[in-house]
Amino acid sequence: MDDKNATAVGHAPVTSLALGELKPAPELDSTDDRVLAARLAGGLYLAVTLLALPFLFANQTGPINPMGLLADLTVCGLLLAGHVKARGFAIFRVCAAVAVEGVFALGEDRPLDDLAGAVFVLSFMLLLLVGTPSARRRRIGVAAAAAVIGVMLVGVVFEFTSLRPAVVSGALVQVEQGTVHGVVMDYELTAPAGWQLRDRAAARVDNVDADTWIVNNRRDAHVLTTCYDIDDVLVEDAFVDEMIKPLLIDERVVHRRTKPAAVGLRRLARVEIHGDISFLVDINTIGDSACVVRLFAPRAWFLANVQHHAAILDSFRFIGTAAAALEPTQAGLVVGRDASYTYRAPAGFKLLPRDQWPATNNTMDRWLTDPVLDEHLITRCERASADHVFDARAFFDLSVADHADEGDTVERTVIPDDTTGRGRATLTSAAFITIIDTAVVDDVGCSTVVVVSHRHAATVPTVIEALDTFKLTAPTP
Repeated sequence: MDDKNATAVGHAPVTSLALGELKPAPELDSTDDRVLAARLAGGLYLAVTLLALPFLFANQTGPINPMGLLADLTVCGLLLAGHVKARGFAIFRVCAAVAVEGVFALGEDRPLDDLAGAVFVLSFMLLLLVGTPSARRRRIGVAAAAAVIGVMLVGVVFEFTSLRPAVVSGALVQVEQGTVHGVVMDYELTAPAGWQLRDRAAARVDNVDADTWIVNNRRDAHVLTTCYDIDDVLVEDAFVDEMIKPLLIDERVVHRRTKPAAVGLRRLARVEIHGDISFLVDINTIGDSACVVRLFAPRAWFLANVQHHAAILDSFRFIGTAAAALEPTQAGLVVGRDASYTYRAPAGFKLLPRDQWPATNNTMDRWLTDPVLDEHLITRCERASADHVFDARAFFDLSVADHADEGDTVERTVIPDDTTGRGRATLTSAAFITIIDTAVVDDVGCSTVVVVSHRHAATVPTVIEALDTFKLTAPTP
């Protein structure tokens, strides 16, 4: 049959291509879809990483760990380059981020915002990276990523423009030289940049006891200081409870209390409370007066800047009248009142008059303080009952136990014996170094306690040199 007849009966003409040369049609290659989805995931994850940086730098409370950021940028680079085999590493990285945020959110009682964001990022990454994403899956993944990016964009604008402006009445003025000075009592605390002082009359409308009130107007954060005359019976836990009870209005709060290093020192207690609003409260005392400093702010920003807030409260100190009332020592020599002892006062220390002491501390014999460094040296003396003498080791152990809090590191550097009657121990906590020096002669026992902030740890050798000069003699018959 020729070609013309074949065409006439409906057969296709035979071409010059032989049957053996025919090849099957190529199958659809899915590699292109996986590469496209990987590049989409890489670009979207890069946008999320870059949008997270402003929050990271704005809310940092210490040096930033670069390893997480480096891992994220590596994931983005590999995916944008189309490395399909990097999908497993990318999914692992995002899962690890979700796990870390979960530990922080649940273990440290932090808000769930960051955890929710990490879960949404994981969802769009899984949609784009698992298997061979169809066009529909890619559209859903991009939509989920767009939602995350949109929320983060709103957050960036919110974080660096409006920033939760505080709504307070009265004028706000700049704090002179960054230091707030008390009105009712002589004290000062440092106001960081961005904090302003409220008009006192307007502040007292909101809180009748307000002495000073500073505001970070962009963060809706506040530091309120109130002053009180206190009864001796309220110097300890009862007064602390009275001050914090109005703040415990939500059953969900997490309430942490830090015990003072020793009774009668400047800071009686520090209390941390978390609800929708977080509080950090310091209760500071001198004599029969107290200053209560309350820092409160929205919970998320508070938790991201705890060290910043603690530094404001740590800057509080009594000045002026309290410092002027101190008495100089006699040529640097401290002489006991109720027991026969002497020692050299450390440089900068002066005697605190007895009318400034809380009446409950009736065993105190001498109280010295450094008003600049806010360090204290207290000597207590006790007499044994009739016809008895002190056991030097038992007296030493009891003195250490009276001042040691749970979690303190206790180092007994000198163990007393019947020959010397001297003992010394160092207690180290997160905030203070406490040195306890004891001496026993016959029926008299004296313990001298010095509390030094870690910020001034360099003064410890000078304090120890002063304690080495302590001499206790037997009482005159």
